[in-house]
Amino acid sequence: MKRSIQQIFSIFMLAILFIGLTGCGIVKSGTIEYDELVALVQGVQSAAANFQLVTDTQYAKIQAKTQITKDYYDAVSDSGEVWTGNFRSEADALTNLLSNYRD
Repeated sequence: MKRSIQQIFSIFMLAILFIGLTGCGIVKSGTIEYDELVALVQGVQSAAANFQLVTDTQYAKIQAKTQITKDYYDAVSDSGEVWTGNFRSEADALTNLLSNYRD
């Protein structure tokens, strides 16, 4: 009888210990820490994606401005030749140079 009482008492103490540990928040604390770690990882991934988006957007703006500048330069260069009549022709320039050459 004494042995059965000791077994019942030890089972009862184990049950109280288990309930006490789960009630104290050890298991809950572990899940909270895991959730916080997942949230941190997701935050870092989000920040990296935002940085990549900003970088790509700024690079696209630089390319667009470069193309606009090139197109503007080409347009001004072409219109200048049309309005002034100064067409650059190598053959005409060589002929003019040879006709003005004196020995």
